[in-house]
Amino acid sequence: MFAYYLQVERSNMPMKKLSIRRQVAVLAGIIMVLLLVSYMITVLSAKQVIRQKTAEANRKLVEQVENSISVFNKDIGKIADSLFYSPTILDFLQTEDLGERIGEYSRVKNVCANTMSLQEGIVGIVLLGKNMEYYGDVGEYLRPEKLPGKFEGPVYSGKELSVVNKRQLYQIAFPIWDTQSRQKGKYLGVGIFTMQCKGLKPFLSNSLVTKNARMALLDQEGNVLAGEGVEESAKLDSSLFDNKKYQITKLKIPATGWTLLNVVPQNELLPEINTIQKYSVVAYLLTALFLAVFAVSISKGILEPVWKITQFAKKFPKEKDADRLSVDYENEMGDLANSLNQMLDEIEKQESHIRESQKRMYEMRLDKKQAEIISYRNQINPHFLYNTLECIGGMASYYQAPRIAEIAESLSYLYRYAVKGEPFVMVKDEIDYIMEYAKIIDYRFMGKIKICVDAERNTLCSDMIKMLLQPLVENAVFHGLERKVGDGQVDIRITMGDGDRIQVEVKDNGIGISPQELGSLMDSLEHSEKKWPASQPGRGIGMHNVYHRLHLFYNEKAEFSMKSKLDIGTVITMRFPARLEQEVKNV
Repeated sequence: MFAYYLQVERSNMPMKKLSIRRQVAVLAGIIMVLLLVSYMITVLSAKQVIRQKTAEANRKLVEQVENSISVFNKDIGKIADSLFYSPTILDFLQTEDLGERIGEYSRVKNVCANTMSLQEGIVGIVLLGKNMEYYGDVGEYLRPEKLPGKFEGPVYSGKELSVVNKRQLYQIAFPIWDTQSRQKGKYLGVGIFTMQCKGLKPFLSNSLVTKNARMALLDQEGNVLAGEGVEESAKLDSSLFDNKKYQITKLKIPATGWTLLNVVPQNELLPEINTIQKYSVVAYLLTALFLAVFAVSISKGILEPVWKITQFAKKFPKEKDADRLSVDYENEMGDLANSLNQMLDEIEKQESHIRESQKRMYEMRLDKKQAEIISYRNQINPHFLYNTLECIGGMASYYQAPRIAEIAESLSYLYRYAVKGEPFVMVKDEIDYIMEYAKIIDYRFMGKIKICVDAERNTLCSDMIKMLLQPLVENAVFHGLERKVGDGQVDIRITMGDGDRIQVEVKDNGIGISPQELGSLMDSLEHSEKKWPASQPGRGIGMHNVYHRLHLFYNEKAEFSMKSKLDIGTVITMRFPARLEQEVKNV
């Protein structure tokens, strides 16, 4: 039985001395204040969350742009290595004789020109000696910036204007070492790529998150190398922007000295908040109006239905079979009365359900104990065991025992599977068991009877009752196929049906069952009292076993059907949930 208690404590609190009408008014006022506070907290929190999310998105966007530029610079570095460490360039820089160097200069220009044609962003190439003396150039020439004496990696310049056509350019200087003696520090000179700034602009395209946002790639002095939403002739720094009006993201690009700057106006981050605020105010006013109407209506017609409910609650424990509560109000009090009646009905249903569940659990525990007893006794069908051993002996004599190990192993697996482990397994475990059983059947009938299994992949890890298939397969073999003239086959098909339910079909092409015998068998399955299948003689042992356990563990969620025609065969179909309830597993 269930016991429900509703405890009302008496108190001297001023609120409880007020009339119900005033209590409703006070509560309505408190609700309005709470709604207002909740509205303010929600708006402020939404603004903060949007700012944080946008800042995170901007940071990731800037990192993506930085990564693209870094990849581009690595590609340029590979091109530089390919050019400046080519035999032509190395021989040119190591030649001491001026005449020979002049003779090789045309080949050097050709190699440099070919490199420029491969990468359109390169508009000029300059070669300097180890003392920074000029050796030659191809394409557009810029006077190199002051470089450190000897440097290991590439050095990036700031933005410069072309003296010829005022194009915006920058330079990348690469040290050139003798590849044969680099460990000894033999320095040959410097190779410089003159690059167009506009080649960097594609990396910043589609990078603006709002209409007036700005994204710029700045050199060491703050000059704009490339940008979106900014003049490329401008000079920018984050200090130019008010942090209260803008959301600013900066990121240094390693090895270049350049900086990525992303600036987003704060007022463009929160346009939706303004709309939310307007709708929230309207909703707040409507809520206030609704609470006022509700406070007026709820103050009428309460005491009488409350008194009736109270009297019924006092009487019900003494007269459980009394009629249900009746309150002639088509409002909340009527709903409360109906809900109370429904609750009492539900309690009775739950009590009945608990009794049925306890009975079912007891039967399942009893079923499990019986299965354990049979497992301990190791009861095996003597006819099947005799024929199996006869098969093993015959094969040992005929084949001089080369296959005894295999059949013995299969038989051992069947024993272990049957007597050990939990009563529930996965579908793939049951299939493995059937396949071992099929080996023995194949040997027993010398290939005359085949057992085939076809299971969908998504069913293999589903739960099912252990030893659910073997009794049906055994019935098909020994009652349907053994007496058949010619070859026979048992087909087992396992599929996932609607509603996460497994469908198992066991089909044989044996001698079949007559309509009278089939009707009698199905009637026995559906109407007989619970009996342990091992005690029932005849054809239905396996099916009684399966039918009983199927409905015991799955209850009304299980389905079992059988169709058969004489001289054609029999089809048994089962459907059950793909997952066992936890309380059933715990039995």
